Amino acid sequence: MTLSPRLGRLAYLTPVLAVVASAVWLRCGALPAGLLDEDQRPSTVVVDRRGEPLYEARSGQGLRSEALDASTVPGALAAATIAAEDVRFRWHVGIDPIAVARALYRDVRARRIVEGGSTITQQVADLLLTRLEGRKTPGWRGKIREAVVALRLEHRLSKAEILALYVNHAPYGNQIQGAARA
Repeated sequence: MTLSPRLGRLAYLTPVLAVVASAVWLRCGALPAGLLDEDQRPSTVVVDRRGEPLYEARSGQGLRSEALDASTVPGALAAATIAAEDVRFRWHVGIDPIAVARALYRDVRARRIVEGGSTITQQVADLLLTRLEGRKTPGWRGKIREAVVALRLEHRLSKAEILALYVNHAPYGNQIQGAARA
């Protein structure tokens, strides 16, 4: 029994359409509810008339924080963050296949995890998901979820907005969150 030429073409297109539909879903699907809500208030510093700090009321999570807008991130901070964390930040779509391959090669060669391949966008996804859920999702399941959310963040936000989210949510030690406060 032979297929008609029309059915033959349809059989060829079905897997292609499935791949395209999957790619569109990965990139354009919904973000977790409340992920981008800025429900945390920054900490408040009370100063005297000479500007000397007297008291600091910490944010709702007990952190000392201050937020930067995407348009107010200093150029030197942006350049240093990109150079240190993700040199191909401006060119990838949220996942850097070169960094993932390099990390996988080095991890397999060392027979343990010695390097990660996360982009700035993936780190933002991790920080936001951890804040939203109160804990990190461990293992490969967490990494896959982080990658999907990173793809969706790249679809919805500009690179400047993603970088601002990173410098605002990154921990800097001593209960300090965000580069503005650090």
